[in-house]
Amino acid sequence: MINYFKYITKNGLNVTYVEKKNFNKCYVGIGVKYGGCNLSYTIDGVTYNDYPGMAHFLEHKLFSMPYGDAYTEFTKLNASANAYTSCDKTVYFFSTNENLYEPLKVLLDMYFTPYFTSEGVEKEKDIIVSELNMYDDKVYARFQK
Repeated sequence: MINYFKYITKNGLNVTYVEKKNFNKCYVGIGVKYGGCNLSYTIDGVTYNDYPGMAHFLEHKLFSMPYGDAYTEFTKLNASANAYTSCDKTVYFFSTNENLYEPLKVLLDMYFTPYFTSEGVEKEKDIIVSELNMYDDKVYARFQK
């Protein structure tokens, strides 16, 4: 039996909940319609331009927290976390066989209260530039820059 619920929170967050009876593992994800192909965005009629790799940069940086690395927090809670950036979206997710609510708090905390330091930004910029350069000799990636 599958129970499926969908609703929108007061702040506009779309929530989908799927419950499968007799399944032990829980999967939770949160995403944004902003990926590697998005090189600009508009807020209140003003368009802002971004650099290639910005979505992937943000994917990495959202795991930085004032108390350390969110990956470590997920591990402490027996949850496995990851994220990915595609052309049109970025998704953060975790899975667990145990308590759902504590890892969910970590996921929501990292997503809605990003933490950036100058040192962390500089370090991550170098990582993202290195990753972008890995695709210079890939024909399929040349048209996405």
